[in-house]
Amino acid sequence: MEVTRRRLLGVLGATAGAGVVGYALDDGRGSVLRFGDGVDADTRARCRRVERRIGDLVGRRLDAPVHVRFVDPGAGDVAGASDATGRFASAVAAAQAIDGVTWPSSVPARLARYDGSTRTVSFLDPEELDLSRIADRYDVVLPDGDWYPHDPLVAHELTHALQDGLVGTIDPADATRDAAAACETVVEGTADYVAGLYRAACRDGRYDDYRLGPGGRLHPDAPLFVVAGDRPRYVNGRVFAHELVREAGWDALWRAHRSPPATTAAITYPTRFRKGGSTPVEPALAATGADWLPIGRDRLGVEGLYTLLYALGQVSLDDEAAQVDPDVTAATTFRYAFRTTLLRDWLGDRLAAYGYVDDLDRFGYEWRTVWRSPTAAARVAAAVRDGFAARGRSVDDGWRVADRVVWVERRDDGVSVRAAPDRAAVGDLFASGDVPEHRPAGRRR
Repeated sequence: MEVTRRRLLGVLGATAGAGVVGYALDDGRGSVLRFGDGVDADTRARCRRVERRIGDLVGRRLDAPVHVRFVDPGAGDVAGASDATGRFASAVAAAQAIDGVTWPSSVPARLARYDGSTRTVSFLDPEELDLSRIADRYDVVLPDGDWYPHDPLVAHELTHALQDGLVGTIDPADATRDAAAACETVVEGTADYVAGLYRAACRDGRYDDYRLGPGGRLHPDAPLFVVAGDRPRYVNGRVFAHELVREAGWDALWRAHRSPPATTAAITYPTRFRKGGSTPVEPALAATGADWLPIGRDRLGVEGLYTLLYALGQVSLDDEAAQVDPDVTAATTFRYAFRTTLLRDWLGDRLAAYGYVDDLDRFGYEWRTVWRSPTAAARVAAAVRDGFAARGRSVDDGWRVADRVVWVERRDDGVSVRAAPDRAAVGDLFASGDVPEHRPAGRRR
């Protein structure tokens, strides 16, 4: 899986089907912004103002033209891609216990998009956009009045253009979901951090001419779809960006773009990243029966494991570990981050899914994780067991959950979560039942 700037900066065919748009040269005191014919004078003035302000906040300025346009709210280029489909994607959702989550039906999925291939920011046409339909998508209360596109949203998208000019192509450390999520978290978190700094400057009186939209503040009982979607990447990424800038300055954050963290663990617990990070362990998996064919394997990382624990009711934004320092709240507006002490000692994981030879949609999986110590592994295993016990019906030494039976096993510093369509399939799927040995955690760095 090759993930580049094109993916990470939200490019999903942003010019497809958009029609021909004319762009006017800007006359706004040296601004590099170029506006589509349909962009009104007020929006143009606000975009130029935001452009100057983010330059002051970041200490870097846009130095190449950026096009700004309005598009139809129904256009697929801004509404976003549909959720991933396919057998392995189904297994990933099942492993995280989010296959039954109810997703909001409101559209659009995104309020704006930056296309790095054409250096174009696309906002939805305010004349065509029904703002009342987006509240549940973002789990926010919308302000009254005419607020779209609001200044922090413009700041977010123009920061993507700034990242594009400063860094160029951004590639994850490896071809896993975990590394791709870590890379995307740096990109989106930085843009959201700048937007947060902008919003704070508006509220504390440094800026006296602005338009604010919904703040996107989290609350402790955030619905599961918020955690299962991409919201943690924006929140944890904003906190990561702030802590890195606070400790080492903006240049350190740009270096993190050029050489992004390999794991979401390094994002969630930034001290690990500042100390050099770590190479994730790839645990071995149990042997499988001949009638079960592999349909995919991947590392989901701390982000994926947090989603599972949240879905099982074992972690909450009310947890002490989820609280952020007051200076972080002042800079980011967030009081919580998606993190827990349960996952702090993560060293690696591997999810593998298998389909039955005569019906690949009849699948099972093993998700094996490795921890810094047997004690840390035992805590995680206990939390996962408690979650499945509350969610499912007891079956032998496991639980019937939805359309599968799930087992949790801990051995030394490893924890395995296994699932099969039914109890009878277990012996066939996991033929040996043995978990291969791996290098002891005490010998890893």
